[in-house]
Amino acid sequence: MARVGGLFAIATGVSAGFVAAVTSVIMLHDKSVRDANCDASKACSPDGLNANAGIAKASGWNVGTWALAAVGLGLGAFLVLSNQSDRQPETQIGVAPIGSGGGLSLRSGF
Repeated sequence: MARVGGLFAIATGVSAGFVAAVTSVIMLHDKSVRDANCDASKACSPDGLNANAGIAKASGWNVGTWALAAVGLGLGAFLVLSNQSDRQPETQIGVAPIGSGGGLSLRSGF
């Protein structure tokens, strides 16, 4: 059961990493908008103020999802690596249908 939990933690970490990457891209875009619409004395146009507010909204999600990604991947890797599968290593060779006829398939479990 710990191995299944580890796989679930890895899947959660990967999903959180995807969300973290998206929020990072959003924040970088908002930063470029803010830099283009604010001067050195921090006087901003309405677009610059909206971009600054967007950065503030996304920053909490960004930090949280990066942390969840790190914990999920780390915990998942530990659980999967420390709880080996009960299955015996095996290799299977077979014939499988493909779009243009038939083909050979090779499967291996470890």
